[in-house]
Amino acid sequence: MWWNGIHSRLKICRGNPASSNLAIRTNIKKSRIYGTFCYHGLFDHLILSACQKLKTQLTPNLFLGPNAPTSVKMMPLTPPISRARIYEQTFEKWGCILDSFITRIGGKKLLRDQIIARFPTNFDRYIEVFGGAGWVLFRKDKHADLEVYNDFDQDLTNLFRCIKYHAPELQRELDWSLNSREFFYDARAQQQVQGLTDIQRAARFFLLIKYSYGADQHSFSCTKRSTLPTIDDLKTVQERLDGVVIECKDYEDLIKQYDRLSALLYLDPPYWGTEDYYKGFAAVDHDRLYEVLHGIKGRFILSYNDCPKIREMYAGYNITEVSRCNNLRARYKDKEPYNELIITNY
Repeated sequence: MWWNGIHSRLKICRGNPASSNLAIRTNIKKSRIYGTFCYHGLFDHLILSACQKLKTQLTPNLFLGPNAPTSVKMMPLTPPISRARIYEQTFEKWGCILDSFITRIGGKKLLRDQIIARFPTNFDRYIEVFGGAGWVLFRKDKHADLEVYNDFDQDLTNLFRCIKYHAPELQRELDWSLNSREFFYDARAQQQVQGLTDIQRAARFFLLIKYSYGADQHSFSCTKRSTLPTIDDLKTVQERLDGVVIECKDYEDLIKQYDRLSALLYLDPPYWGTEDYYKGFAAVDHDRLYEVLHGIKGRFILSYNDCPKIREMYAGYNITEVSRCNNLRARYKDKEPYNELIITNY
């Protein structure tokens, strides 16, 4: 079968025809790409484009179903050229990059491209000081020779470590988990129990994120949600984390340890006025963070909320205003832009 012949597998999730999703997972020797598409003919175009570039024979109804295009030009089979590069060009056209496996308050899914576009080109170590869900980290296969993920939340870094070193065991621990209120509050209560293994604690923390409202880990979301696709993809996340150093340190200690002239630090601290949502970061830490960054040798790129305090504090640096949709508010009212700042010292 031609799709197996190019080392890929396809999973079609069918539902409402107006909102069916196509989840495409592509496994290339040195490239792991993941993407989600709305089914409005984009996938048909993607398949045909890949086949034409590979000069591969295509049977239209093999995977695409009865609505697939029938007027497909059949071409002779010839040796493919640079498969990995063809996949990169074809999939990147539709934004197919590995996503984070979890959601976190303040995640940078909507700003990651704007942040990465402002990265310098000549750095050999990349440090995410406030790692969170790792949206910027996962956006590329590799940012630098040395990559460091750090977060002061011990449950979060334990989850990352368990995926990196024990993904199959974590998958088994998550098997048969249910999206139910009772299961959610059991997992929440068990997080405080002594004697759990790291894998058991990571599994319960993962479920609390997945089944809570806004990923707050406190209130049950009461929405139709499944962890099965994410559990199935933990092996992919494990491969991306291979070679990434995972730390759980105070940001000042971490910066002092990894700061070099050739270093790039990406910082996404708790925003001004939101400190209560995070562990280990108080209002006074905004000033301490500024003092630490003011004395570093390397370069930093910093994301913050747009407010007078932050603008005044970083007035001597390069400040760019960007905006995005506020996802939580957009559920209940018209979409409102939310202004943020990207600050650099270069």
